[in-house]
Amino acid sequence: MKHNDNNSYLDMSARECYFMFLKAGIIAILTLGILFPYEYHKCIKIVVSNTYIDGQRCTFKGRIRDLYIIIIIGVLLIIAIVVLEYYLSTVITGENWLKWLHRGAMVLVACVISLIAKSEIKKWRYANTHFLDNDSNEKSMLKLDIVRCCEISAFSWLINVFTICILFPYMVYLVIDYITNRAVIDGEGLVFTGLRRTTFKIYFPLFIGSILTFGLMGPYLAYRIIDWQAENTHLVSNGDYSGRKKTWLERLLNDKVSNIEESVMGKLEEKKQAVVEHKESKKKEKEIKKQQKKESKGK
Repeated sequence: MKHNDNNSYLDMSARECYFMFLKAGIIAILTLGILFPYEYHKCIKIVVSNTYIDGQRCTFKGRIRDLYIIIIIGVLLIIAIVVLEYYLSTVITGENWLKWLHRGAMVLVACVISLIAKSEIKKWRYANTHFLDNDSNEKSMLKLDIVRCCEISAFSWLINVFTICILFPYMVYLVIDYITNRAVIDGEGLVFTGLRRTTFKIYFPLFIGSILTFGLMGPYLAYRIIDWQAENTHLVSNGDYSGRKKTWLERLLNDKVSNIEESVMGKLEEKKQAVVEHKESKKKEKEIKKQQKKESKGK
């Protein structure tokens, strides 16, 4: 059933993905991260090229040079933040809270920079993903809002800290759901239909296995998450997903947008009403003046 022409699936075995991810991780560690973009690009290209969405095979056309540029810029900015923090620590004197304050600010800026770099990598990935048999000139893109990404990230960190990472699978589900529902491939919007409880079923057994095997189960955990994401990704045009149950995050963001729209529309209505009242008062004043002139002439 998995390989039905109308299904979404990842056409790779667990063994292929496992050794591919394991090899990429070992090479990235041995080269101190220098070859990480190369291995990441190769993994993304293989995974995307073996992904089918509603029976349509995907292909990846991204260049490794663009990925290196994004990562190098991000790394250079973080290095600049570290150098600036070191310089300020030698200049700032006085209370200890001042030093901790600027250190905290620097860490926050570094986190935002890394988040922006990660978002740009996601955009690069989806912008270069296309359907193999599609000759249309429609663009592929990922419509991400960096402010909302920061909100999700900050909330994820808080939830993971206060729950000791017990709800980490739920945050994985939220991120996958948020990104997939804002992705467009060759003009076709995507929708994610996976269930949040499935993330827990996948994550916890394999996470415990990764601890017991000193990380050797990590690549298989990555494969299971990617495979689950592929199976539950569909084209909006191929079904009615209006009744899909939205996450609390979607509801929150939609309510936030609707509240902003209502407040803006309310202010516009108030301004229109004020303009109408002002015009009516002007007309009444003119009529009163005309009446007074007529009365004065009659006397």
